[in-house]
Amino acid sequence: MPFKPIVGVEAYCARRSRLQRDKDYKAVNAEGKTYIVDQSGWHLILLAKNMQGYRNLCKIVSASFMEDSYYRRPRIDKDLLMEYHEGIICCSACLGGELSQKIMEALAPAMGENGAEYGALAEKVAASFRKFWMEDKGYLKDVLSGTTADEQIRCNQIWAVSMPFTMLTPSQQRSVVSAVYEHLYTPCGLRTLSPDDKSFHPFYGGSQKTRDMAYPQGTVWTFPLGGY
Repeated sequence: MPFKPIVGVEAYCARRSRLQRDKDYKAVNAEGKTYIVDQSGWHLILLAKNMQGYRNLCKIVSASFMEDSYYRRPRIDKDLLMEYHEGIICCSACLGGELSQKIMEALAPAMGENGAEYGALAEKVAASFRKFWMEDKGYLKDVLSGTTADEQIRCNQIWAVSMPFTMLTPSQQRSVVSAVYEHLYTPCGLRTLSPDDKSFHPFYGGSQKTRDMAYPQGTVWTFPLGGY
């Protein structure tokens, strides 16, 4: 039978930056053991959704090998992910992932363990996420590029609300849902871009290139309704 391979990697994402290489920067875990904070980083699964994602995946992996071999373990960081995020699906990975730490904090007491360490790590994740929030607009930035693309109203932000352990406050969650409903909601799914945006494409059709330019710029996607 024909099959379609899914190309991806399990990456190590530096807890601070891949360029920070301080072996003396240590912490103590719940078991009283000392560990080097940046030695491995968070576990993260990255999958290529399309050819652009594959190209970006190659760039991320290449940069991790060429720019960070200090710990004999190539690492990426969030700056790389922000720069080369297009076409990549990011998954939370195993218990070594950031999201898993918050879940472990909730489960640890039931297992007779101290969940404080997991909670502290989860709070660091939430703090790093706050840079995406725009208080004056009431919704999340789509990217951190320093361009007008940062403030485009995209449906991706609904996933930050739908997660059981969200990084947003209750008022921020309500504000995101309101923005998505006002600009992106349709009975068939969520638009990928607000109709008020100058880059909005109202139709999907034409050549392959035209369709590729249209599908993330206004096309209605059904699957984000699951998060909505």
